[in-house]
Amino acid sequence: MSISKKIITDLSLNDLELILEQIQKNESSLLYYNNIEIIRKYISAKSLYLKKDLKNKFGDLYADYLNLFNLIFTEILKKNLFKKNGLLDITIINSVLSLKKVIKIDPILSEEIQNQLIKLEFHLLSLKEINLIKDSLVQEFIFDHNNLKKESQHSESVVILCPNQYSLYTGCVVKLCNYFSIPIEAIIVRKFSLERFFEESKRDGYFYLLKKIFYKLILKGNDNLSYSDISLKYIFNKLGIIDKNIKKIIKNQNIKLLYVNNFKKLNESISSLKSNTALFTGGGIISDSIINKFNYGIINLHVGNLPKYKGMDTTEAAILEGHFDSMALTTHLMSKKVDSGPIMTKYTFKSDGYSKIGTIFNEVSSLFPFMLIDSYLGLISGRYKMLNQNKEGKLYFTLNQELKDLVNKILFSRSKKNNKPESIKNFANNILRNFI
Repeated sequence: MSISKKIITDLSLNDLELILEQIQKNESSLLYYNNIEIIRKYISAKSLYLKKDLKNKFGDLYADYLNLFNLIFTEILKKNLFKKNGLLDITIINSVLSLKKVIKIDPILSEEIQNQLIKLEFHLLSLKEINLIKDSLVQEFIFDHNNLKKESQHSESVVILCPNQYSLYTGCVVKLCNYFSIPIEAIIVRKFSLERFFEESKRDGYFYLLKKIFYKLILKGNDNLSYSDISLKYIFNKLGIIDKNIKKIIKNQNIKLLYVNNFKKLNESISSLKSNTALFTGGGIISDSIINKFNYGIINLHVGNLPKYKGMDTTEAAILEGHFDSMALTTHLMSKKVDSGPIMTKYTFKSDGYSKIGTIFNEVSSLFPFMLIDSYLGLISGRYKMLNQNKEGKLYFTLNQELKDLVNKILFSRSKKNNKPESIKNFANNILRNFI
């Protein structure tokens, strides 16, 4: 097989049979691991619509692909591959759980996955030592208000990419741009349409998507209803922003408001913009043409510790891998590959003491707008170096519900032994003192 194969459609049934044969004969190689990674990524990414997607790609052969996936993962378990200290890699567990939804998996595989979940829970509940991520790519997020004021004197106009017209994140970023006299040339709002609904439902599932719509577009609040002392909504209110509609927030300001169906192509209105930098506050996949449109780049805030944790549900993944002291927010410039562009700054925090993952998300979201603006001014002033990511880490996808439930179970149990952290709340409130 050629090492150039990158996606599932590059792998024929013969290729899959060869991969199975390699595992059975213990013939491990870089090529072998690359092909397992293709399969793992595909199954996890298409989890909710795996069978349908296979039918679209391979027609009547889809069942043969499913059967070979089943056999390959069964052999992986038999040979004790992808294990560390007796624990199976969670990305492999996640793929098998996705596969289990569409095919009756081998009894050996099914039993071993359940055993692995039990072993993982016991390990995470008993883990006492600090399992820190070794990190050479760190420029700590501090938020020096006086220094930012000085840097803002040299700021240039920006474009803001916005996920919806009621985005609290976007509203806060607009407020901070005004405060630091950062000109906003345009806000590009992604419209909510049937096309977007079906696109996001394939990734998140209807139930989760409907909850997100209810929280964001109807309640116009945080991403979830978990209790937290501080959140993005808290910051929004403390900054004195009255209206949640972006159109009303920028009323009487000389800011273009553009609406697009998605961020996947460069249309005439976007191509005419003059700004060198864009600030991403959400809205999905961005095309290369839009990324390349901005000479300095598009700044994104990733909820995860880059370069190790790229993609979706990375905070949960870090917890499942025992990195309780290495939770992080990371700002970086966007690139063609997901979450792989140069790193700017990072804020690290602990998960122990929190009883729900929703509470963690609500609290760290309070830092989003401040960290994004700090990164922009740090980029313009040259204060932040652009730290190129190494090849460490991997791409994670939406976790199966069994793993999400395990995360909350671990958090709840460990929270009984630890006081709830105050560092994020104290940091956010200290920042706010400069604005209220």
